[in-house]
Amino acid sequence: MPAIALLTFDIEFSIGGAFADRKLKPVGLDFVTCPVRAKNGEVTLHGLPWVLDCLTQHDVKATFFVEALHRQAFADDPMAAVAQELHRRGHEVQLHLHPAWLVFDDPNWASQALPKTWPDSIHDLSQAEFEALIRRGQASFAAWGIPPATALRTGSLEYSPAVYRAAKACGLTACSNMGQALWQHPDQAMTAMHRHDGIHLIEGVLEYPVSCFEDFALGHKKHHKIATIQGSSAAELLHLGERLHHERQTHLLILSHAFEYVIGFDAQMQGAKPHGRNQEKLHALLRHSKQRHWQWKTLSQLPTQADPTVHSPIKSNRRHSLMRMLANRAYEYRMA
Repeated sequence: MPAIALLTFDIEFSIGGAFADRKLKPVGLDFVTCPVRAKNGEVTLHGLPWVLDCLTQHDVKATFFVEALHRQAFADDPMAAVAQELHRRGHEVQLHLHPAWLVFDDPNWASQALPKTWPDSIHDLSQAEFEALIRRGQASFAAWGIPPATALRTGSLEYSPAVYRAAKACGLTACSNMGQALWQHPDQAMTAMHRHDGIHLIEGVLEYPVSCFEDFALGHKKHHKIATIQGSSAAELLHLGERLHHERQTHLLILSHAFEYVIGFDAQMQGAKPHGRNQEKLHALLRHSKQRHWQWKTLSQLPTQADPTVHSPIKSNRRHSLMRMLANRAYEYRMA
């Protein structure tokens, strides 16, 4: 049997620096399409349109977690066309939630004092509070005329038992909320919930974590990363996928965003240039995985049999990780 892998993308708009500078406005469609403006005035799109063309070229379907709490900030509801296009192309559209957007429910938000902490936290919400957010997101999907979501990804990969109980109460059957190298619950009592890969049953809902790996260690100090296009090399992801398959009989789950395929942009998505390295990494991953006969699946196509085993992150090939670090640094220096 060949290795199994998933590409998942979080599709979201941006606050655009508006919380720090009240004269600025949130960035909508440009944060998804990522326009690059040449000196002659020509505009090319290197975000989601580029991603979709790449997936089509390699005949791969992906899972897109579309953010659905932002609608009060945009009168023309621009995400509707995005979600509809993803569904039309045969990709899987699932639910993504960032509570920071609730600030814009108040039409006078710009004159109000914001909380001292970033208003996007999820892990400290009660079940009832998070149920309300999920149902609001479900209403957005209904308004967009796309099939109801069956899975959830929280903003910033935050989680708590209440999140899973709320998901179950709202009829969702799956989540992809964990990326242990990115975020871990601050309550040490929650350590037992940590998952790095595989399929796990939590509060009656299946959790499919973003795959984690160890890319280097210094003595007893180990550095972990989540599997992304931005932060991993194609060689690392291919190595990780093969080891997850052969050693743990499970899949590789990768996280990406539309804006990862441009570089050099400001908070208002101005000044963007194509991120040639990230674009080539995605092409290389899909090209080489096809040569290895990998199967690319969407979240709903994965097995639903949970495995109670809790593993440590798989170790990367250290040479691959070192080469990635050097190549990233060289590319960023060249593009500065």
